[in-house]
Amino acid sequence: MNEYDVITFGETMVVFNPTSGNSFLDASNFARQIGGSESNVSIGLARLGHRVGWFSKLSNDSIGSYVQNTLRANGVDTSRVQFDSKHPTGLLIKEHLINNHVNIHYYRENSAASYMDESILDQEYIAKSH
Repeated sequence: MNEYDVITFGETMVVFNPTSGNSFLDASNFARQIGGSESNVSIGLARLGHRVGWFSKLSNDSIGSYVQNTLRANGVDTSRVQFDSKHPTGLLIKEHLINNHVNIHYYRENSAASYMDESILDQEYIAKSH
């Protein structure tokens, strides 16, 4: 029997989104979330009842733990995540400007996930998917 319906691979960032709907200059409060297409898809599929695994590399600190815990709390297997003590987890900051325009600021250069390579992939784990 196959263990996973879907396995995803990619970079997840911590997102800071102003709660007041303002630009970064005017905002004083932010909602903290995670963002990244692979993790968004993983969470959505897990909520629909699929068995989902996720590969990535995160910082070995509370920010990386926040990402892992959020995915795990939403039913995604994070047992193959690697932790990096030298590089941070990527960040994304949103700004809500006039006329519903959104500005996105990515802070991903030298992130832990930018140092992923094929060695992160566990072939036996992947073989359990269909």
